Amino acid sequence: MDKIAKKVGKEYSWCYIELPKVFQKKILEFGEQIDKEDLFEEEAEGGLEKDVHITLKYALTTESVKDIKNILKKEKGGKVNLSKSSIFETDEYDVVKMSVESDDLQRLHGKINNLPHEDKYPEYIPHTTIAYVKSGCGKKYDGQFVLNKSFRFNEVFFGNKDKRNYRIILSSVKKAINNVFFRLSEFSKRIFRLSELRGEWWIMDGSASFADGDVGDIDHDGYAMQHIQRQYLEDDSFDHGEWIDWDGYEKSIMEEHREEIEASPERTVGAWLLNNRGMTPEELSIARGRGDPKGYAVEKLGWKKVNGNDIATWTIGASDMAEIARGLYDADGDSESFDEEEFNIYVGSNNSTFYSVPIAVIERNNPSELMEYK
Repeated sequence: MDKIAKKVGKEYSWCYIELPKVFQKKILEFGEQIDKEDLFEEEAEGGLEKDVHITLKYALTTESVKDIKNILKKEKGGKVNLSKSSIFETDEYDVVKMSVESDDLQRLHGKINNLPHEDKYPEYIPHTTIAYVKSGCGKKYDGQFVLNKSFRFNEVFFGNKDKRNYRIILSSVKKAINNVFFRLSEFSKRIFRLSELRGEWWIMDGSASFADGDVGDIDHDGYAMQHIQRQYLEDDSFDHGEWIDWDGYEKSIMEEHREEIEASPERTVGAWLLNNRGMTPEELSIARGRGDPKGYAVEKLGWKKVNGNDIATWTIGASDMAEIARGLYDADGDSESFDEEEFNIYVGSNNSTFYSVPIAVIERNNPSELMEYK
């Protein structure tokens, strides 16, 4: 049993990772099994944690995402094991949590711990909170909820005290691009610099991830498809990093739940996933390699698709422009010609396009200025 003091105040920045949807759903279901009279309702939403995550570092005093990116720039993601419920005890309440084991989280925490912070806890104990219960009630839930599952992650999120959240993509293709760039001749480097921005990227929460299948290992469709697959993959043995064996995963579900599936009206693994994992028909189709992954990512996930100097977004408010500007800078901000770049922006929600928009206009985050380029 772990003991902690009262939670750190909310005025700090912090880093965290998100759980795949399939495990978020299970954590929320565990919370619903806690007796209502045991809940400490002054915390979270009536005592139940609805924002399922694993904190990497709390009480950071920096408000700059660049500080986090710089300290993690050579880091990769890793693996997380979710075991069973345990508890923290505080002076006011008990915290029912899912215990987490991960050497990779410990490694990343150690890196981030070098940044200025006011975290007073001497030991990092990764976990995901299920609920807050009244003092003394936590013991009955110690070990009651069991997962014994694992997943892989390649993203870290940073939230500052102004409630802005940033996605930080770990390692990935940008490092491979830099390695290639280092080996090129001076002439080839100039040509490569010109083609780098002309490549394909996803912008997600202001961070850019390379998605050009002609240069790297995965394109726009593949990146979006793998993102959806990982949200519902309950067995990380089918996650091979560069590719996911979704067919093998569905076969394993059939073997494990054959009796239940064959007794159901639909008698299919697909129907079982829709009914038991919360997948939508569109997500299932994309996970199986069909459908329109790019369109789904732009409309449903809010990602921005960059193909050379063409950008696709579902909406184009001030926050969209700010995210696009941050993402473009993340992709190619070191280029000497970056400040002179112009972009065509397609807006899916109203089927409109703005042509040859200077990066300086995008950076001002004022949608009304775009009218000049329509």
